[in-house]
Amino acid sequence: MEHQSAVTYGNRFANGYLERDWTGVGISPRFDFIIIHESGHEWFGNSISAADSSDMWIHEGWTTYLECLYVEYVYGHEDGLKYTNAYKTKVKNEGPIITTRGVNGEPPQDQYFKGASS
Repeated sequence: MEHQSAVTYGNRFANGYLERDWTGVGISPRFDFIIIHESGHEWFGNSISAADSSDMWIHEGWTTYLECLYVEYVYGHEDGLKYTNAYKTKVKNEGPIITTRGVNGEPPQDQYFKGASS
């Protein structure tokens, strides 16, 4: 579980995601979104604790939403909406984002995108 000071970073201090346009709308190459995302784990990790890996959606959804708030604050409302709406296109609905408790089930990638764009 990523929280408090136990976050991960692997973006080579580059803009976008490994220098790619993560959302496909031309906004993510303007900043290192992993720095913003992982900072969200710092904030929410100090405020919310997950009891089980089935609760990962809480951390990942909120921190992905924090990226959207960052974009809106720095680049304006219109870009904030474009960035947030781009995450909707990543939702695959392959399974529930809340997995069975007590079995260390890894939620699907939708845990990031549904939490941010719903």
